Amino acid sequence: MSMATIDPVLLGIMWDRINAITSEMTAALIRTSFSTIVRESYDLSVVAFDAKGRALAQGRLSAPGHSGTAANTIRYVMENFPVAQMQPGDLFITNDPWHGTGHVYDMNFVRPVFRKGRLVGFTFSDTHMPDMGGLGFSANIADKFAEGLHLPAVRLIRDCKVDPSILAIIRSNVRVSEQVIGDIMANVTCNELGERLLLEFMDEYGLEDLTTLGDAIIAKSDAAMREAIGRIPPGVYENRMRIEGLDGSLTLACRCTVKDGTIAVDFSGSDGIVAGAINVPFCYTRAMAIFALRLLTVPNLPANEGSIGPLSFSVPANCILNALPPAPTAGRHVVGHYVTPLVMGAFADALPER
Repeated sequence: MSMATIDPVLLGIMWDRINAITSEMTAALIRTSFSTIVRESYDLSVVAFDAKGRALAQGRLSAPGHSGTAANTIRYVMENFPVAQMQPGDLFITNDPWHGTGHVYDMNFVRPVFRKGRLVGFTFSDTHMPDMGGLGFSANIADKFAEGLHLPAVRLIRDCKVDPSILAIIRSNVRVSEQVIGDIMANVTCNELGERLLLEFMDEYGLEDLTTLGDAIIAKSDAAMREAIGRIPPGVYENRMRIEGLDGSLTLACRCTVKDGTIAVDFSGSDGIVAGAINVPFCYTRAMAIFALRLLTVPNLPANEGSIGPLSFSVPANCILNALPPAPTAGRHVVGHYVTPLVMGAFADALPER
C-alpha cells in the first residue's frame, strides 16, 4: 500500500481506528491503575507512534503536557537503546525530567511493536506516580537530588519478563510502594494491549508497517495546520506576563512570528531560573506552547506529528522556561501552565474570536 492508493475514505477509517486504539489503551490504564491520581484525576497520556518515532494518535484524555513531550521520550529511548538492541516483548521506562514530562513524578513507558520480526511502531503511556521518594511532591525544593528517584532510560521488561531488580529499586525509594508498583503494572498492561490492537489492525488491513499510513496522516495534518496558520495575518505578535514566584514576581515573555504558513515562538525576555523547583525544562514549555497553538488553529484535528511540523520554538538556556540540569523542576507546572495563556495572549488582537 502506498500513499497514492489510500483513498480518503479508507484513510479516514484507518485514522479513526488508530485513535480508537489509543482510547482503548487509556480505558485499560484507568481501569487497572491503583492510584486515584490516574483513576479519578486522569493524570496520564497515551500515544501511538510509527517506527520512525512519529506520533500518529493519542488518547482523548491525554494531558497536553504529557502527550506533547512523548516524542522526545521516544527519541531518548532510541538513543539509549538502538533499534538493533530492541526485541519483541521489551518495555522501557524513564522519569528523567528533561527527556520525559519535565519532572520526576511522571513515569514514561515505551514498548516497541514488532511484526514478523521487524519493528513497526511504538506504544507509549505515562502517568503521574503517587510518590517518587525524596521530599515529596513540592515546589519548595532547592536541589534536584532531593526531588526523588531519577531513572534514566532502562529496560523494565526483556523478552516479556519484568526485571525484578528495577522494581526493587523503585519499591525501596517510595512511600506507597503498592500503589506505585500497581500503577507501573497498569502501564505495562496498557502498552501490551496497545501492541496487540495495533498488530490486529495491521493484519486486518494488510499493512506491513505503519510508515506509509503515517506519511498520509501526517501530510493531511500538516496541510490542515498550514492552512489554518495561513488565515492568521502574517506578522510578529508579542506578549508578556508577570506571575507570582517563590521570592517575588517573575516575567514570562514570548514573540510569535507568523510567516508562510509557519509559526516561530521565541521565549527570549523571560526571567532566569530560580532557587526553587518551579523551573521548567524546555520539553514541557514546548508541549504547553503546542497546546496553545493547536487550540488557536486546528482544535478539532486529532493530534499527531503533522500538526507540529509548521511550528518551531526557541528559548535561551537556563531561562526559567528552559531550565537545564541540575535545576530543580518538581513543580514545573506552577510556571509551565502559564505558557498556554502566554502564547494565546500574543494572538489576542489577531484572533479575537478565539
